[in-house]
Amino acid sequence: MLHHVYRSLSAALNAAVAEQLLVRNPCQGITAPRRAEFEAKTLTVEQSQRLLAVARDHPIGPLLTVALSTGMRAGELLALTWADVDFERGLITVNKSVKWLPHGKHQVGSTKTRSSRRTIAVGGPAIRALIHQHHHCLKMELHATRWESHDLVFPSIHGTFTVPQGKFVRDFRSLLAKAGCPQIRFHDLRHTAGLFLTRSVGVVVASRVLGHSTPTITTTFYGHAQPEDFTAAARAMGELLDAGGGS
Repeated sequence: MLHHVYRSLSAALNAAVAEQLLVRNPCQGITAPRRAEFEAKTLTVEQSQRLLAVARDHPIGPLLTVALSTGMRAGELLALTWADVDFERGLITVNKSVKWLPHGKHQVGSTKTRSSRRTIAVGGPAIRALIHQHHHCLKMELHATRWESHDLVFPSIHGTFTVPQGKFVRDFRSLLAKAGCPQIRFHDLRHTAGLFLTRSVGVVVASRVLGHSTPTITTTFYGHAQPEDFTAAARAMGELLDAGGGS
């Protein structure tokens, strides 16, 4: 954060110098804070499976399944509408996001960048979770005493936009504890999915699924290798080069 603040302040002061409002940029005499190495907090495959298993019958279970299956941002998930879901082809269109403001207000708009607008193909677990969630939403709407229809996939109990605070956070932490998983943030499910994606389909494809502007960002976040990656690489190269059966 300090690195980001320094760069923003320095850019603003450079603009002031260019407009002759200042003689010099005071930031030039200060050593810039070092940017900390990014280290994502993620779940392992086994931990992810345990989390989804214990959350299967919980109201936020489908949300967790889709989050881990797609790597979508929280704002994208909670702004998702049923019109964005194609059950037959197994596709989710990401074209908007919700931002939470002070005093319980929110703002819905298009995703922050052009690359964030994307279509994601999802597999069986996510589709089954979405079908379950669709039935759940119909039941909620039928029995709710007060319901605001926004066609949301993951609405609150009143049909409004879910706020990822308070009870939501407590429920998430409770499920993590029940599954024997470390206490991570909800956003760390995106990091977990990003790590799984880069290992399974490579950085370029993972970048497009995650909605990064360039594969370089994906590499920065998830390009670090784990010991099991080196083992898998050695096995793959061995099988490739030994295709001739040792002749």
